[in-house]
Amino acid sequence: MISRIKYALYYNGDLAGVSNNFIHEKSEKILVRDFSIHMKGKILCPSCLGRLAKSPAEKNYFSNGRAACFFHIKGEGLDCNLRSKPKQGKLYDTEE
Repeated sequence: MISRIKYALYYNGDLAGVSNNFIHEKSEKILVRDFSIHMKGKILCPSCLGRLAKSPAEKNYFSNGRAACFFHIKGEGLDCNLRSKPKQGKLYDTEE
């Protein structure tokens, strides 16, 4: 699966009372490979400005060779066009 979030915004400031335009101007664009652990909790989605995380957090590749990616933190509830959509298909409630 290809990540829809190509880069994230690193903003090392308080988000309270700050406009979206200000955040876009003052933040730094970072790629997945440029992420370091001190940025954890301070990276934002370029589209909705929701908080992002990186998986895996400390490596650039999963153990199966797949590239690391940014993802929206669950529970934020923001509507974003870069958020992954639920799988379509046969979703069964039971194993029968």
